Amino acid sequence: MVLSAFRKPKWQHRDAEVRLTAVQEMTGADQEILATLARQDQDLGVRLAALAKISDHALLSELASDGAVEIAEAARNRRDQLLHAAILVATEVDSCREMLLVLTSQELLADLAGRAEDPLVREAATERLSDQNLLAGLLENNCGRELAASVLARIDR
Repeated sequence: MVLSAFRKPKWQHRDAEVRLTAVQEMTGADQEILATLARQDQDLGVRLAALAKISDHALLSELASDGAVEIAEAARNRRDQLLHAAILVATEVDSCREMLLVLTSQELLADLAGRAEDPLVREAATERLSDQNLLAGLLENNCGRELAASVLARIDR
């Protein structure tokens, strides 16, 4: 019993497979440990697995500027997915605008422009769109008269 007090947790094990298994068993309550692993673990697979369980937008934004390209891209994708989901269920337009400013995925912005309940959110998402094909796709999907006028003004080809 005394020896068990000296055991390290699985997420600190020297074997990356053991750490990966530990990450897979973690829950959302383990955000601090997940953040540590996403920032510092030596194994890319462990870092990516930890990152996939992080739900803090600020932390994901921080990790999006990580020197490792794979980590930065995964952090941006995870953050964008979480923001997209939050915007779709948000009831306050002002909070949506702030989240839209952080969202970088053109595909997710186009989805919001076409699917969001609030017309102001759809308009704000459209304003952030720069991809000409996605803008044209909004017109093809019958986005509504007001939004269509705004989209047409932004298509330059």
